Amino acid sequence: MFTLEEITAAHAKVRSGSDFPGYIRDLKKLSVKGY
Repeated sequence: MFTLEEITAAHAKVRSGSDFPGYIRDLKKLSVKGY
């Protein structure tokens, strides 16, 4: 299971469009199925 803090931390890493694929990978690692 994931927490809001983990999602917020992953989101904070996104600074530009090129960071977005890494953000999606981080969310998948947290087992987020949809957003």
